[in-house]
Amino acid sequence: MKDDLAKVSKVGSQTMELTGQLVEIFKNRAFTTVRDNALGYFAKQLEAYKELTEDELLDTLCFFCDYVENTDANKDFASINQLAVKFNEIGNSDEDLPDFIMQTICYGFGVFAYNLPNGEFKCMKQAVEMCR
Repeated sequence: MKDDLAKVSKVGSQTMELTGQLVEIFKNRAFTTVRDNALGYFAKQLEAYKELTEDELLDTLCFFCDYVENTDANKDFASINQLAVKFNEIGNSDEDLPDFIMQTICYGFGVFAYNLPNGEFKCMKQAVEMCR
């Protein structure tokens, strides 16, 4: 069973790497493909973050950073704020989160803040506190 789960995790990691490259290279031209084929999977992963390994959580956080940073997902301000709230929840969920997870959360906050109109980042105060 453990080996089967490791295989699924590996596919998830490869998917994150592939979608990251697609949106980094092709920007918004890859938006529909990534949205229609990977967003649902990573959204479910994000909701179930407490059950993920550190690597799975990192892959999930990185997916959303890449997705918002490089595609028209950055025009959906409500979704960006929902992601920011979830990133904040994850960052506050465990005092022992590894530095690389916290750095990714803070990077995500920067991506989200950059893409939101001035004054629209709903959890700016919490993000700044977390990233100090």
